[in-house]
Amino acid sequence: MAVHHWKTLAAPDIPALMAKNPVAILPMGAFEQHGPHLPFATDSLLAESLVDYALEQLSGPISVIRLPLLPLGDSIEHHAFAGTLSLEPNTLQAVAYECGASFAAAGGRRLVFFSGHGGNKAGLDIAATRLRRDFGLQVASVCYFDWPIPESLLPAAVRQYDLHGGAIETALMRYFMPDLVRDAAVSDWQPNATAALLNGQLAWMAEDLCAAGVAGNATLGTSELGEQLAARYAMALNQLIIEMADLQ
Repeated sequence: MAVHHWKTLAAPDIPALMAKNPVAILPMGAFEQHGPHLPFATDSLLAESLVDYALEQLSGPISVIRLPLLPLGDSIEHHAFAGTLSLEPNTLQAVAYECGASFAAAGGRRLVFFSGHGGNKAGLDIAATRLRRDFGLQVASVCYFDWPIPESLLPAAVRQYDLHGGAIETALMRYFMPDLVRDAAVSDWQPNATAALLNGQLAWMAEDLCAAGVAGNATLGTSELGEQLAARYAMALNQLIIEMADLQ
């Protein structure tokens, strides 16, 4: 398996690389508040870390292109919290589409949008469909947060309200970048009544979750849990890459 980092390539490298029918991975992040204990760049840091962690373990006759991170995303639900930098949904969709169009112009045929932020998914899904329509690209759009977690790692009752800055993100940050977690600020943020109605049916702003804009028990986010989650997410991403490589 060969991983080619787009940022280190030069123009003469492209024709031979595209002849190998590579699968390209575009990490998509966000820059938004994550409570008092995690940095603004959490989603971007985790998107890159999970992609690189997965690619280190991928094997077989597959050629992969690691595209550069897009560090800003659709974070309009965090507008009330100072420090958040957000693209409007239509802007994110346009950026993702234009990156895909540029990849297609270079001869690319298989692309994965890998998001570290759930708020990106709607725009990425639309961009993926447009790229399929306009260029015939095979495009997958995924967010690691959507992949299931076994009850043995995180009980469903906990996972249900682990929406933002809770056990999952804290655990992954402790595993990949422990120095960026502010230990003294870690807490158990129980969602209020509004958040209890969410379940994908109710539009929400981060302040609807709780005053801190966080929902989840971050005290459960240990490095050990982060290592187990990273392994599961890497396995899921690598399986997707293999399936993408088999597409005609």
